[in-house]
Amino acid sequence: MSRKAMQLREFISTHRQEWLQHRAMYNEVITSLHDRFKRTCRTLNSDIKKCHNQLQKKDGEVLAAKSKLVIAKTEVSSVKKSFMERSAKMGKNNEVSVRKLRHKKNLL
Repeated sequence: MSRKAMQLREFISTHRQEWLQHRAMYNEVITSLHDRFKRTCRTLNSDIKKCHNQLQKKDGEVLAAKSKLVIAKTEVSSVKKSFMERSAKMGKNNEVSVRKLRHKKNLL
């Protein structure tokens, strides 16, 4: 054992009551600090859980918005395609009617 450890052991044996009072005082301080630390950890853990739950909700909302966006894109493309088909038909019909009008004009 080191010299300091021997001195501490001798002090404890000769001044037992005084040593116990010192130890009790420091134990109280350490216990109160440990309790504060545990409360802080509990608070932080609950905050982390709340944030995690909020993130999961936001992820769900983002996924819902993405699926709505995909549905809207498909609807827009189908509307665009049907419009193009209708305009192509109308263009052919207009060409035919213009030809008929020219033919009638030439006949007159």
